[in-house]
Amino acid sequence: MWNTGCAIVHNRTSAIINITDAEDPWRKLALAGGQSRSFSGTIFPWCSNADEVRNKAFLFRSGNASTGLGLFYMFQDYANNTVSWTPYDGGHPSWDARTAAGAPPSSYVDVVVDGDAGSPNSITPSTIGLW
Repeated sequence: MWNTGCAIVHNRTSAIINITDAEDPWRKLALAGGQSRSFSGTIFPWCSNADEVRNKAFLFRSGNASTGLGLFYMFQDYANNTVSWTPYDGGHPSWDARTAAGAPPSSYVDVVVDGDAGSPNSITPSTIGLW
């Protein structure tokens, strides 16, 4: 298995994006629209079902970190060793809706958050493998 760290998060929306690591709720990152910041190589949590996603994955929100609109979760899919995401869906993530974020297994990835802040359902992530 391969531990993948989150190097840089690029917010290409006009919305404020807040990220919380559910395994360590004190580890958070906030990005203004158009901003990029380091997440210090924080390891994406390993998940193998929807309950683990809800309790371990990185939660991306638009707006306030605790009350903002939930957008999606990001995690490492235990079955295929890739960084994946699934829609927030009211805090009830669907394991079947998970999607590989793009990069093959890598030591670190950058996350790119794209979409229209006026249409939160259009905001989605992708990853760029670094090494």
